[in-house]
Amino acid sequence: MSPAVYAALKTYVVTRLEPECGPVHVAPEDPGKVDYGDLDVVITQDAYRRVSGDEDFKTKTKELLGARHTVSNGDSFISLAIPQSQVGLQSDVKPEGQDEAETYYQVDLNMVEDDHTRERLLFFNSYGDTGLIIGLLCKSIGLTFSRKGLKIARREHTEPIENRPFILEPSVDRILKFIDLDYGHWKRGFKTRVEIFDWLISSRFATLGSLRTVSPTHLDRWMYKEFLQYIDHDAQWPEGRVAANPAVVVEEALDAFGKRDEYNALAKSIETRKAVRAKFNGTLVTEVTGREGKVIGDILKHFKLNFTSADVLAMSDEKIRETILAVQKEWDANREHMLQQAMAGMSVTGAKKE
Repeated sequence: MSPAVYAALKTYVVTRLEPECGPVHVAPEDPGKVDYGDLDVVITQDAYRRVSGDEDFKTKTKELLGARHTVSNGDSFISLAIPQSQVGLQSDVKPEGQDEAETYYQVDLNMVEDDHTRERLLFFNSYGDTGLIIGLLCKSIGLTFSRKGLKIARREHTEPIENRPFILEPSVDRILKFIDLDYGHWKRGFKTRVEIFDWLISSRFATLGSLRTVSPTHLDRWMYKEFLQYIDHDAQWPEGRVAANPAVVVEEALDAFGKRDEYNALAKSIETRKAVRAKFNGTLVTEVTGREGKVIGDILKHFKLNFTSADVLAMSDEKIRETILAVQKEWDANREHMLQQAMAGMSVTGAKKE
């Protein structure tokens, strides 16, 4: 799509959806982009429900936009194919041998939980590769920036517990304040890519080394390649700025976002789990009992029901071996008792049937 067609499609989608679905949000576009593949819009769940109640999101939006085809991913994302005739526009390129009605515009609708999630999604998708570049900047200082917020890059003490990553901060405003980028400027908008690039290198952490990261997955991104040319040849770098030490920045971030105590507790928990696994594990249970297979997992579970991590760490290696044998004996006895109960139950059932 050309910028003109994209703008017209955006107007069509927003004017159709907003009266029935609440505010519709579109991320600010890259000012240097000349060709668009699709239109991404965001609706908040709370706003949608205030206007539409519990009416099905997918069905409602498909009808409102006159979409012919839809593909959904869960309850919060739907991709719609809208005929150009429905929008009332002429396609930039009409495939040979096809009717106009067979040419479609793709619109991706994201329904997010709340305004904070919407803010992050719109920011990360705004102004072309801007989110990607900020992500690379954060990576150079030991952090990870994504649609979920700012996290500490994976380190020994930050491996997820129960698949929960350690998030430093979800608010875009506070994240940008920490990395020293003016959120007000972002909200006012950018007229050119160079203005975006100037804004990006205004961060106190921006250096040629921190941003000169080339990955094969980024080489097909025109804005990012243009940015590399900019920092190599046109950027005006402040005098005396040097690359930050990631370890120092992480410590600073923990204090800035008030996450020091939570992080230390997480680190202590992980260290405790590692220490327990080193002293008590399936390999040791197999060695001590001579058992193999599923029964090892059963003995491990029975052991953990009776002894805490503190108990394990307080035991000597010999005491742990003795305890494993005692737990095995108790588990075997319980298993035999449960089998006898099951057999007795089957006998009673059989007698009733007769």
